Amino acid sequence: MDLFWQSENYATGQDGFGLFSPAHLIALVILAGVATLLTRAYLHAEAARRHRIRATIAWTVVVLELVKDLALIVTGQWLWANLPLNLCSWGIPFIALDVVRPGPWSRTLLYSLTLPGAAMAVLTPDWARSPILNAFVWHSFVMHLLLSTYVIMRLVAREMTPSARDLWRSVVFLAVVVPPTALVNHALGTNFFFLSVPVPGSPLAPVHQMFGGFYLVGLALLLVVFWTPMYLPWGIVRLRQGLTVRARAVTVS
Repeated sequence: MDLFWQSENYATGQDGFGLFSPAHLIALVILAGVATLLTRAYLHAEAARRHRIRATIAWTVVVLELVKDLALIVTGQWLWANLPLNLCSWGIPFIALDVVRPGPWSRTLLYSLTLPGAAMAVLTPDWARSPILNAFVWHSFVMHLLLSTYVIMRLVAREMTPSARDLWRSVVFLAVVVPPTALVNHALGTNFFFLSVPVPGSPLAPVHQMFGGFYLVGLALLLVVFWTPMYLPWGIVRLRQGLTVRARAVTVS
């Protein structure tokens, strides 16, 4: 099969662009540039246009996922592993929820799960075994770019204010979704959420080596490690604001 249309599920790695290779770094620069342009456009837009931009991204990720599945079916490459059950795949309904009914659930899930998941996927892609000139490689890059940029736009526009107090929502989501996903992995031989095997070269690889049979425990601890620097700055800002308000109140009294 033409390497341009070969799914990463069938890639051998011999023609892959490789992690942090020149091709990968160039792709990251391109993606960063597009993310910057989208974010700037969002910042300079009025409320109605901002909503259209968010809705456009929501529809785009849905269409991209459907087009990918159609291409895999037409080329005879669709596998159970292509079911939309990965963490980043959940970002699609998260964005849709945020467009239709924004609230603490959509904001928390997008910031705590979709943003770090999409960012790490682009930095350590499991599709690096495929050549850089490949339709599914760039589908994955664009998909994860849109997922992460959507959250970044909302953050930079100060439409999201993350709070560690909302993390219970992410914990509840994972508690509900991860167990059946693990059962699906066992039944179908898949690796959704990378619960079975980590991506080589990703932060999950040393966790797997360190924890061995307790790999899932290591994943939970790694999530806490990721969340700490993501939420700590926001907590510090809130603490300073609270101290400032108290100081002003004391001064006035």
